[in-house]
Amino acid sequence: HNQGEGVSPPLPFEVQPMAGLVLLFPLDLEHEVATTAVGGSGEPRVSLAFNLRARWLDTPLLCAAYDGRTSSVGNMLLASSNGRSQESD
Repeated sequence: HNQGEGVSPPLPFEVQPMAGLVLLFPLDLEHEVATTAVGGSGEPRVSLAFNLRARWLDTPLLCAAYDGRTSSVGNMLLASSNGRSQESD
């Protein structure tokens, strides 16, 4: 991203790896992946990279994700994991 005048770049943050964790982020986000094993288990870590393009935004979840409404996405995923359906905020 081009940073405008007076706009600070986002601060770096670290995510601890765990089995089954999937992180999705914009392709222009600078990132790196450490080569350490998951949880010190000695098992090799797998990192996959791919580009994903949403072509059909036919559900509230996809629309919220495309619009960058992370709190709405989180709420919908939480409601889904609890067995409920929830429309967007």
